[in-house]
Amino acid sequence: MSPMPTSLSESRAAPVRVDSRKEEVLSAEVRLLYANANVALGVTILAATVLGLLQRRTVPNPVVVGWWLYMVLVSVSRTALAWRYRFAVPECLETRKWLTSFTVGAGLAGVGWGGAGIILYPENHLTNQVLLVFVVGGMMLGAVSLLAPRPEAFLAFLIPAGVGPAFRLGIQGGGNHLVMGLLAAVFTLATLIMTRRIHRTIDSSLCLQFENRDLLANLQTEIVERREAEQALRELSGRLLQAQDQERRRLARELHDGTSQTLNVMQLCAWRLQNLILPDGSTAQVTLFELLNLIDRCGSEIRTLSHLLHPPFLEVAGLGAAIRAYAEGFGERSGIAVTCDFPSDLPRFSPEVETALFRVTQEAVANVHRHSGSKTAHIRATVAGERIRLEIKDQGHGIPAGVLGSPSKLGVGIRGMTERLRLLSGELSIESNERGTTVRAELPTTAPVAEHLPKVEIA
Repeated sequence: MSPMPTSLSESRAAPVRVDSRKEEVLSAEVRLLYANANVALGVTILAATVLGLLQRRTVPNPVVVGWWLYMVLVSVSRTALAWRYRFAVPECLETRKWLTSFTVGAGLAGVGWGGAGIILYPENHLTNQVLLVFVVGGMMLGAVSLLAPRPEAFLAFLIPAGVGPAFRLGIQGGGNHLVMGLLAAVFTLATLIMTRRIHRTIDSSLCLQFENRDLLANLQTEIVERREAEQALRELSGRLLQAQDQERRRLARELHDGTSQTLNVMQLCAWRLQNLILPDGSTAQVTLFELLNLIDRCGSEIRTLSHLLHPPFLEVAGLGAAIRAYAEGFGERSGIAVTCDFPSDLPRFSPEVETALFRVTQEAVANVHRHSGSKTAHIRATVAGERIRLEIKDQGHGIPAGVLGSPSKLGVGIRGMTERLRLLSGELSIESNERGTTVRAELPTTAPVAEHLPKVEIA
């Protein structure tokens, strides 16, 4: 039992599509008919002229001339119709009207050739009889491929063209003529069957062509929609990363200007309180001393956290100075010897580029500490033309091949690095084996993609 349509619009959609497809196929078949018209008309005039010249010795000349003029008039009329169709405005084409006109013209031509089998039939000249049947049969075979696009057209031509000679041979009398008439009828029937099969092939091919066209159009639409979705996702990722950087900058500023200053005041108050407690070595003195150490440690950690969130060197001194300062502090905290190799004339880049490369350095060096087991790391930057390359190498045990070959198994940090660089038309590559890992970031020295992203303000 077939499912019921979920809505009235859905119940009407399929018939509408079917009717539309039928109209498209019909229009294409009519175009094929008119595209072949010039060839058919030229052959008609040539064959009519040759047949008239051959039959004029056995058939009265007025009959031959009258028949020939009829065929020329029909051919000229069909030619004029074909030219009108060719120059008609496509939006104004009335397919069924043009099909009817073409069918009438084909029928008139078929009547002409069928009439030739009767009025140009020489009763006492067997050779000319055979010639006449041969010419008419040849015109019928030629019409198969030219008129096959529409059954109306080939039926209108083939039936009168084939019945005329078969009828005339049948009434001639005599065994041979009856056999020839029967063969002419069988030939006409076989031609109709063959033409019908060719029409079905053309019809199926056109349906398949339009289905493929629609499928391609739908595929192109899906590709465009997917690209638009990817572009929207890329812009959203850019906004999120921008918002993240701004939030880091805000938190770093709050820690430095707010929390850090409060700790300084607490430290001053503790120093004053310590000076008010006179007995040296008392419990209060020891407690205050421990409090001062805790305050000093908190201040140091807050300064470190503030620098990690947003290093002031990055805006003031540039990428090279910021990475060197970060590497030095990271080495002190982690015990990993981090070396840097930067050109002495490393220029300043756009804020987007410097921020992206600094974040890549942070994540890559942090991964060295968390995963590689290496005691050393080397950071190298080179500039070639309008592109900058940053490499972070270690001598650890490397990333397992199964993890490196599957992006979904890589950590969020690596995917974040990849997305940052992709937004700036850059790329991230990772080479890893049992001797260590190399993270390589390369991107243009400008930020063409990031420029069009809307600014995100964090209150």
